[in-house]
Amino acid sequence: EKEADRHWTSILIPSAHETRLERTCARTIEIMTDNSNNKPCISGIIFSRTVRSQFATFHIASENQEKSGNNKGGEHIVVRIQFAVDDHAQRTALRSWCRRCCNYGDLLQLKGQWTTSNSASQWKDKRFVVNVLSTEEADATVIVLEGRRWDMKQCQEWHHTYLKQSDDDDDNSGQIKQEKQRKRGVDKDVKTKEDNAVSCTLRHGSSMPKREQGEIVTKLLIEIVKKKLVKEDPSLANVSKDLHSQALKRLNEGSGVIDVAGGSGHVSMALGMAGIRATVVDPREAVGKLPGRDRKIWYRALKKTRGKNAGIQCLPCHNPTVVPYSTLRAWFGECPDGANSSHRHPDKEQIKVCSAEHDLVSRCSAIVALHPDEATDSIVNVAVQRRIPFVIVPCCVFARLFPNRRLLGFNEPVSTYVDLIQY
Repeated sequence: EKEADRHWTSILIPSAHETRLERTCARTIEIMTDNSNNKPCISGIIFSRTVRSQFATFHIASENQEKSGNNKGGEHIVVRIQFAVDDHAQRTALRSWCRRCCNYGDLLQLKGQWTTSNSASQWKDKRFVVNVLSTEEADATVIVLEGRRWDMKQCQEWHHTYLKQSDDDDDNSGQIKQEKQRKRGVDKDVKTKEDNAVSCTLRHGSSMPKREQGEIVTKLLIEIVKKKLVKEDPSLANVSKDLHSQALKRLNEGSGVIDVAGGSGHVSMALGMAGIRATVVDPREAVGKLPGRDRKIWYRALKKTRGKNAGIQCLPCHNPTVVPYSTLRAWFGECPDGANSSHRHPDKEQIKVCSAEHDLVSRCSAIVALHPDEATDSIVNVAVQRRIPFVIVPCCVFARLFPNRRLLGFNEPVSTYVDLIQY
């Protein structure tokens, strides 16, 4: 088709599923050459992205340097997507567009103009600015040439090389943060432990250590089992020690507790310190590998739980046995579809699947998950199918990855944290 001096080709790929990659392919991809407009055009891969109220910042690696495979001497370009509109609804739509269409590792082609950074910014080099008025214009000026060209490991290498040093050298960042806290009337030193617990257990970003979060989940699980046992045998309510022992015995039945999406294994560590056998199931390579400090505490606790190591207390403290946990690198329930899992796990086809028929699942006493993210639905499905008790502390909603979720009695998608709990 032709319109004035502009020529383009539109390719429409129908979508059979609702995954992010297929929804992206279902969009009309416009490859445009504008003979009447001599705006500069660049291409590169996103390795960092920040979306603000009136603009978005993309840190990209130039395509030419990316093809050479040199991550150390590459050209780093700062791109600013300016939302050049005053209407709040349009800016909200543009922010959603940036988060939905421009992801880490995507190869982009952008049309805009070079500009010099202002003196107040930490970026002294020139930026590439793209002004957009609508999502339609954004589709035309910011084109996704290839989704997930890089995996997350490559993006992190570039982030560490080009942004980590800048973050460390920014002396004003700490002062700005303190000033914001002062204006809000928040003093970090006077926050109570209860305040921290409320604010930190709801999301990944947290000042509460992961080990403490695991301890909270472990205590909750034990208390739930105790209540269940008292309901079955009311006489246990009068004997606290016997009740606790019976709770541990119940949780250690079969293959023990499954810690789904357990990552480094902090929940399983807390379960082991409480005398409960656990298995971490996670698709990442370093499944169950505790960070240095926690690993030292764990190894000392395995050697000795009393005597000289009195500072290490089990959960609860009157239990003298620390039980080592096991690990299993696998998807839980099923292997997820879409580009998000492939981006984070390039070898996802070689990763095993811990399905509902797996021996570990068929013999487990309970399933526990702290911030399982995309695995949340699979945990519920497997637990309900096999009638297994489960405890989930959900976190991210991932509304765009799961567009088919609907609240019971309402034809509305699950889009908020409260919606996810209800769902």
